[in-house]
Amino acid sequence: MFLTDRDSEILRTLALKVRLLTKAQLVARWWPHTADRTKPTKAVQRLIDGGFLERYYVNVRHLRSLRNPIFTWQPGQPPPDVKQLVSRLQNRWTDPPRIVAAYIASKFTGDWLGGRGGLLRRDDASHDIHVTALYLHFLATDREAAEAWVGEDLRPKAGYRVKDPDAFLEYSDGRPTVIIEFGGAYDARRVQAFHKHCAEKELRYQLW
Repeated sequence: MFLTDRDSEILRTLALKVRLLTKAQLVARWWPHTADRTKPTKAVQRLIDGGFLERYYVNVRHLRSLRNPIFTWQPGQPPPDVKQLVSRLQNRWTDPPRIVAAYIASKFTGDWLGGRGGLLRRDDASHDIHVTALYLHFLATDREAAEAWVGEDLRPKAGYRVKDPDAFLEYSDGRPTVIIEFGGAYDARRVQAFHKHCAEKELRYQLW
């Protein structure tokens, strides 16, 4: 089966960068100016029929607008105001969940590209579409950061009972690694645990 450059970029995104893409995210990124909305549907269905993608319907929270991190930190700076952060993280969720179409890389695609495929965590879908939104934001605004992006599934586990960061920006020019974390509706314990892990490892981070 012949793959276009667009097909290949979608498959690499799902196997190597993020866990899933919603239909809306696919259209906004790869068909932003297409008047005929049947084109993306047919193109994605072709990848499903070819065994490259899998489609599911998941219950997710409304996608928040993500343009700037809520908090950034690097070694030497004071710790976050946890109470303030938790308030901002938890107060942004007001809309009820809704069902959307989402796509993941198939196991074949994951194995072929040396990444992840064939696994969907439905309970994490709301979180994962926001991580995808972050990656697409970098792809549109900071190509270097998008290229440096390494998803958590391509890294070793952080440790026993330690929450793996959502992504790492690993630059090839020697710049320090930056942790990317989507905070969801984290409570104080999770914010403190995340900061403690990064501080102990002397890792810079962005909390979105």
